[in-house]
Amino acid sequence: MVYQGGKFRQSKQIAPYINDCIKENQIKNYYEPFCGGLNVLDKIKCENLFANDNDEDLIAFYQFIANGGEPLDDVSKEQYNEIRAGDNKVLKGNVKYMASFGARAWGGYAYKTGTMESNYSGTVKNFKKQIPIIRKTIFTCDDYRNLTFESNSFLYLDPPYANTMKY
Repeated sequence: MVYQGGKFRQSKQIAPYINDCIKENQIKNYYEPFCGGLNVLDKIKCENLFANDNDEDLIAFYQFIANGGEPLDDVSKEQYNEIRAGDNKVLKGNVKYMASFGARAWGGYAYKTGTMESNYSGTVKNFKKQIPIIRKTIFTCDDYRNLTFESNSFLYLDPPYANTMKY
């Protein structure tokens, strides 16, 4: 998923090191306490995958997908505004980042550069590539300080960035 602060580009360099460590140490559990857009997790090869974030909408959406749901096929600007004003956490999690400008939560409806066409279809196409790994992942929504971890685990900590644009 496109996500402000996401590691899409860097994940191709980060994941091989993590996967080597998991394999060499026969680690069974992989945790991301700040999962965001899942751009590292979706490249990890581990028996058990756990992802957490304190964004209730995001986690509700991931849990919906993990349980067999599908993202919206398209989102108009009107739907974007209706969903933003509503209280459906699953829909908000779907639209909040995937249909927002600059992957910034509710950063304005995202159009393709220089056009009045939605950028959503390309974003959802890329997101659908993550669905198989999402369906193998256990999601929680909590403050990272409340989490507990099993022994024989790898933790990837990419905390939110202090003093940056709110997201």
